[in-house]
Amino acid sequence: MINLMQAGNYKVFDGMVISALSIVKHCKDPITMYILTMDLTDLKEEYRPISDENIKTLDNIYKNANSESKVVKIDLTDMYKKEFENSPSNENFYTPYTFLRLFADQLEMLPEKIIYLDTDVVANGNIKELFDVDITNYEIAAVKDYYGRFFINPRYCNAGVILFNMTILKQTKMLNKAMHLCATKKIFLNDQTAIHRLTEKKLILPRKFNEQHKLRKDTIIRHFAMSLKFFPYFRKQNIKPWNVDGLHNILKCHEFDDIIENWQKITQK
Repeated sequence: MINLMQAGNYKVFDGMVISALSIVKHCKDPITMYILTMDLTDLKEEYRPISDENIKTLDNIYKNANSESKVVKIDLTDMYKKEFENSPSNENFYTPYTFLRLFADQLEMLPEKIIYLDTDVVANGNIKELFDVDITNYEIAAVKDYYGRFFINPRYCNAGVILFNMTILKQTKMLNKAMHLCATKKIFLNDQTAIHRLTEKKLILPRKFNEQHKLRKDTIIRHFAMSLKFFPYFRKQNIKPWNVDGLHNILKCHEFDDIIENWQKITQK
């Protein structure tokens, strides 16, 4: 069984569907996908959780590829509010849902080994290759951040794709420490920076497992993370897989058109 985990609210459901379709295209092994979500509509109306109907749609996608696969919804509303009530990090560039992965070591239902994926990733190869990486002696395994490795630290990793060793994490309590840091202080790039600061046993993975710049021949996971453009003027570029016009016209990316077409059919229904 390959174990995966994503987090978010209803606004990233499209990304979850696209990720699922791309994953099962290349991987026919049984998969358990854990979806972390919460209801924070008391903070913002748009912070609505992933619905049970959404979960059923995702479950069907995975089961169509392998009948043993399943999607499990985990509601962390109460846990989040307990730790992040009145936290300065509730208002930041990213949504509060980015912090949900930091609760992973407290969730007994999670297996010992699991891959966390942002909802803007698309598989371009068999994700089993990442899951099979030996991290027996490491807390996490991750790929260097495309920009952070230059501007922050040579070993600064992107948190959009992380292979977790829950056995060691429960011993070191790294995620728990990162969660408390984010709950009490507002820091640059939030939990990604917290994980970087507090991880003691980290395996640096090849770029192919979290390609943040452009698709290459060996790419297993393409992560449509925010990028920086310097010409003809400095600007941020943040195009997601569900932004089809931007995907085609700006990024000139057509490699996932079959996935996009299937996603559009599913969401239209």
